[in-house]
Amino acid sequence: MRVSLDRLRPSDGVSASGPVLHPFRRAGRPPALFVLEQRRGGVLLQRGVIGAVELSGFAERRVLPHEEVHAVGVQRQRSLAGRNGGWNEPVLLAQQGVGSLDAALAAVACGEPAWSVLAADGVRHCYWPVPDPAAQEWITGQVGSRPALIADGHHRYAAALALQLEYEGLPGPWDRVLGLVVDSAVRPLTLRAIHRWLPMLDPRRVIDRARQIFAVHEVDDRFLPSAGTLVVRGAEGCWSLSAVRPQAVDAAWDGCPTEWRTIDSALVDRLILGSMGDREAAAVNYVHGEPDGALPEVGRGTLIALAAPAEGLVHRLALAGIRMPAKATSFGPKPLPGQLSYLFDAHLRKRV
Repeated sequence: MRVSLDRLRPSDGVSASGPVLHPFRRAGRPPALFVLEQRRGGVLLQRGVIGAVELSGFAERRVLPHEEVHAVGVQRQRSLAGRNGGWNEPVLLAQQGVGSLDAALAAVACGEPAWSVLAADGVRHCYWPVPDPAAQEWITGQVGSRPALIADGHHRYAAALALQLEYEGLPGPWDRVLGLVVDSAVRPLTLRAIHRWLPMLDPRRVIDRARQIFAVHEVDDRFLPSAGTLVVRGAEGCWSLSAVRPQAVDAAWDGCPTEWRTIDSALVDRLILGSMGDREAAAVNYVHGEPDGALPEVGRGTLIALAAPAEGLVHRLALAGIRMPAKATSFGPKPLPGQLSYLFDAHLRKRV
């Protein structure tokens, strides 16, 4: 499908400060970019473009991470890339105010999609290829005009950078990773909290520790977390934690950005879990929040529930070069894995 660019030109003069997007081949067909629309019940949730994103170090500020990663998660993604022969799940990249990009993608998506998939959560994912080189050039020019936030896929991107280093500067397909770029100023992403569930930890231990740091109040089990207020739930009750006492925790922030003192996930990880240091506290399960904010039922142990941070805060911190703790956010809707793949298995399988 061709895109009419008459009303969208020119992209000449657009400064190159964002990710470099490339078309890629699929099943012997001409190189293409792919437009993705995600809808639930006919309502458009998100629209973006999928391509092979040229890897760049974070110091270049083209791609901005917003949270830390766990080494085990990076290694897991590197192993998956080895088994799959490349990348089959796009990194989700969010830009803000990317000119007429959304209008161009909508022009591509006005006809029937090449294929669509209905996911288990009720979201339909529709795909349109963009094989026209002129359209590809215009789209990549727009995408390259400003930095992109890694909304989802930090471990995949870090694994791609690690894989690139293994080739010691030799250019090749390992210099790119599959990415979905969306304009979240046109259509904001959903942002959910990631709660901490500790199935082996007695909630009374958490509350005993919390009383040294927070104002603790017993609350109804329908009480929900909000910015600056955590909720601890267990079989024996439910408590709110708020109003951190700075003098009680100054030492816990050594080596951390000042901004972490107001990030709820940092309060949990550094002030509560980080101070326990035993096997029960280390066995953390990360539970993604529900769309309506309702807290999950976990059955046993301790649930420490958080409110989702504001998307604007995430962008501001990332632009300032400040990363939130790992597992601080859950952006969506996420692209489906396995629908498009950027593969270079002939090279990669030799290194698994």
